[in-house]
Amino acid sequence: VAYWEAMETIPIGFLAAKDGSAEQWQSTLHQMKSKGVVDNEVVTRIVSELKRVLHLLEPDRWELEETDAAASNDDNENDDQKPRQKMPTDEQMQDVIEYIFLH
Repeated sequence: VAYWEAMETIPIGFLAAKDGSAEQWQSTLHQMKSKGVVDNEVVTRIVSELKRVLHLLEPDRWELEETDAAASNDDNENDDQKPRQKMPTDEQMQDVIEYIFLH
């Protein structure tokens, strides 16, 4: 239960409203929950920033582009690094985001 209540505190960082106000974010979050529909613009922004943050946290773990996959595989033939993982698709991330915001 505490986890779901913690979702109410999201007005930080890149999840804040366009104008940066916590009140605007709380209003947007309330509207999404009451309507049962997630704002596509919000989801797109979150997916984009989430990918950026994941790559910043673990740059050697994630492939960013198709060309990155080939370069990663070539590099791994010569050293002991693990192959890079494909980033979850936008659709997969959207499904998770919608679930978190609507449940």
